[in-house]
Amino acid sequence: MFYEDLSNYCYYLKTPVSTVRNVGWLEKDQPYKTGKVLDGFLSKLSNIILGNDSVDAQVNRIRSMHPCSLYDCGMLEIEVNGKKSSLGTAEIWVPSKDGSVFFAAPTMVYHYVEKHSYLPPEKFVSAVMNFDLSMPYKAQDIYLKEIKGHF
Repeated sequence: MFYEDLSNYCYYLKTPVSTVRNVGWLEKDQPYKTGKVLDGFLSKLSNIILGNDSVDAQVNRIRSMHPCSLYDCGMLEIEVNGKKSSLGTAEIWVPSKDGSVFFAAPTMVYHYVEKHSYLPPEKFVSAVMNFDLSMPYKAQDIYLKEIKGHF
């Protein structure tokens, strides 16, 4: 499913959510920006995707896997310190640096950056780099609040 970067979130909703921005919803035959991300970005992104005892940034989990939309890359997963997660099975919601909006990205965004040189918007990169993995964060609670009234 393709959504333009920084467009208002509307995944399976009747009306868009102005406080949530799409990032990394790539599809074959749709152009996307490429380049190098900041050192440490992929490491931080993987830790956000995997979560920890106080952080769960995932929403809209599915029981199957959405494959890479750009190429036939097969089943994909990430692993950090023995903790694994399949990519393409959920979204992550990351608050902006100033907390005014959230960024919604498929977990495949990690793969798109790592293997296909996708360069996410600077605001998303900043949000990821500034995300505090030591503070409690439950994206599902935010998701339910933000989408209320958009069905």
